[in-house]
Parts: sequence; structure tokens; C-alpha cells
Amino acid sequence: MEATRRFYRYDPATNTLVSRRAAPHFHRRGAAAVLDGKLYVTGGYGASGEGISALDVYDPATNTWSTLAPVPGGGAARAGAALQGQFFVLVGGSPNRAYAYNRFTNQWKAKAAPEIFGSTTLARLNDSPRLVTATGSHTLLYTP
Repeated sequence: MEATRRFYRYDPATNTLVSRRAAPHFHRRGAAAVLDGKLYVTGGYGASGEGISALDVYDPATNTWSTLAPVPGGGAARAGAALQGQFFVLVGGSPNRAYAYNRFTNQWKAKAAPEIFGSTTLARLNDSPRLVTATGSHTLLYTP
């Protein structure tokens, strides 16, 4: 499979994909979330399979990308979500790692990471966002 940084916006009114500015870094198996109308993408693998730690932010209003503070220890991200006004990222490995990005200070903070990762999704419980991860016979509700 050919590595690409192509980026598209889907227009539901016309059922078409519109080409947008290419991302500055590859993020295969990266994590993404939307905060204040901007797309935050980090982690994953580059074109040659190397771990990526770059944090790229796309602003659809200007069709531009910015590269901000890199996530500590890049590589395959298991999940990314906007929680409590921050970009939370779960990174698989040995050991698993979790980080929260503060867009106001441009800094990452290490968080307690769940022991297991599997299929991860964002859910709301009692009107509060949570990450739920499940694999095999284990399910975990992750509260940052």
C-alpha cells in the first residue's frame, strides 16, 4: 500500500469529496480529535514504518496545518478523543501510555494508562465523556 498524506473533506450536500491541503506528516494508525473546530492528529507511523510523534492541527477555516508539541513517545495510537477540553491519546506498547494535550499551554501531560487496549470508543456516562476499551473477555471504562 502506498503511503499518502492526502486529505479530503466530505460534503454531504453534494455527496462529494473535496481535496484539502495535505497533512505535514504521515499518521497511519494515529489518533485524532476535534477541539474548537480544529482537527488534532498525532502519533502513528510514517511512510517507512517509523514511529511518529508529531502533533498536526488542521484549521478548516483557513485550510492550513500547524505542527505543535510532539506527543511523548510516538507510535501506534489506540485511541484519541476530546475529553474535558483536552486531546487525550492512548498509545499502545510495553507499557501502554496515556497523555493529555492542553491546547492553551501547548504541553502534554502523562496520565494513568489502562492495562488493556482493544476496540476503543468515546461514550457518555451520566453526561460525562469516557473512553471504553474492550478486547477478548475484558472491558474497561477509562476515566481520565
